[in-house]
Amino acid sequence: MYTKDNEELKEIDSNEISVGRNAKHIKFKKALLYSTSVIITGSIIFGLFSNLKKETDNKNKLESIKRKIESLKDENTIKNNEYHNDFKFEYINDSDNYEPKNRKELIDLFYTILNSGCESFTFKCSKDYDNWEKDINYIKKDPYILQCICNYVHPYNSFESISISYSDEFVYVIVKKVYSDNEISIINNIKEIIEEEYLNDSMSTLEKVKVLHDYIVNNTSFDYSDDEERINQNKSRSAYGLLTNGKALCSGYADMMSLFLYDLGIPNYRISSFDHIWNFLYIDGKWVHLDATWDDHNDLIFYDYFLVSTDELESKDINSIHLYNKSLYLEAK
Repeated sequence: MYTKDNEELKEIDSNEISVGRNAKHIKFKKALLYSTSVIITGSIIFGLFSNLKKETDNKNKLESIKRKIESLKDENTIKNNEYHNDFKFEYINDSDNYEPKNRKELIDLFYTILNSGCESFTFKCSKDYDNWEKDINYIKKDPYILQCICNYVHPYNSFESISISYSDEFVYVIVKKVYSDNEISIINNIKEIIEEEYLNDSMSTLEKVKVLHDYIVNNTSFDYSDDEERINQNKSRSAYGLLTNGKALCSGYADMMSLFLYDLGIPNYRISSFDHIWNFLYIDGKWVHLDATWDDHNDLIFYDYFLVSTDELESKDINSIHLYNKSLYLEAK
């Protein structure tokens, strides 16, 4: 039945629906506004985060580049090992110039490489160095000049072989050393026992040198073998062979004496002639020669070549055995 009350009820229902719709619309607007605000805020935060991440990434990349640059610098920097020779000489000395401009600087750089104990190094010559290829080939092909450079370094840093090559502007050096780490360890242990047994604090430096010279001569026989394989097996060219087998060639005598001299803190190097090598040292204010090989006469010790001047050496020289290039050993003129 339709009545007035029904009309009023219908009108009320209609109003409530309208109000309800408006309320929902308002809520929807609020929700939409909130969502938009969240999206905008999120976008801003995301943008800030992205920028921060980019800045961090860029910073990390820069740090990585810096580390690589430093690493490259380190790779192209010569680092000295514990057997680096700090003595100063007239003919040759360490150099921090890794782009030589002339032959003298080139020779100094080769000495620096060997003296440091590093086993490989790459460098390039200065653009102003027109004759660098010619000088590299001169050093490569002349074993005497390479041996001379090697004579100035500690025996443990001396080379058995050295490879020198170049391509474009770069020069590559690879060094194979005479002594292995194991051989060095054994030599050092034996050497320490000898020094503790034969030396004492009451001795003068000269007396200590004489005692060590005598030890070498008394405990070593010259290896007269013509068998190259046997010589290599006995390590006769080194101090290792001298100490472990009691046999040596002149290079073994010279290396052993040099090792003793380094332990005493005496400036020294070795001098080579065409087919012989001996020691040269600074003691009591002067440079003198010492040749333990030629002082070894089987069971007898001679002192003909013990701490002699260059003039004395030349007066005793037999068959030009001690004839050497004085321009390469300026202290020994």
